[in-house]
Amino acid sequence: MDKTTSFAVLIFVAACSVGPTLAAADETDQGQQSRWEASSEKKYTVKLEATPPVLYCESRTSIEYYQDDQNVQVDGEIKVDGCTDASGTYTISVRFRDETGATHNLDFDESWQRISAAPIVISNAYPMAENVDLIRVRARRSRCVCNDTETTNAEQEVSPPTEPRKD
Repeated sequence: MDKTTSFAVLIFVAACSVGPTLAAADETDQGQQSRWEASSEKKYTVKLEATPPVLYCESRTSIEYYQDDQNVQVDGEIKVDGCTDASGTYTISVRFRDETGATHNLDFDESWQRISAAPIVISNAYPMAENVDLIRVRARRSRCVCNDTETTNAEQEVSPPTEPRKD
């Protein structure tokens, strides 16, 4: 087998291994020069899945708190506007001063869920250190998401609230 024929066989084998191929040979000048062309084509299917839109709702959190020795007792409620079936998260931020005068913050992440129109009742005791004075307690980073996708209230399409932390 001469060099031209072996080269043509090599190109043909390579083209066949890539995928569907079209190969053709043009012979000119009494078979002394050969030109081989090969083409390959691949088809891809891209499937994109869209997630359903998240319907945010508006929530208002009100709390009362008092120090009970090494704990802080927090009572309150969360009122939700816009949807009945909802869930969410919030953070209770406790600030206190120790006996050296240094201030400290403790954050407690909480979650809630409701399936009725009644407000969510909050009642938790959060630990602090020994010999401290409570400065304040805040409910922060409240987030509410409607679980009921059937509801199409314009008030629900509010972007999630972002509240900068102030210490």
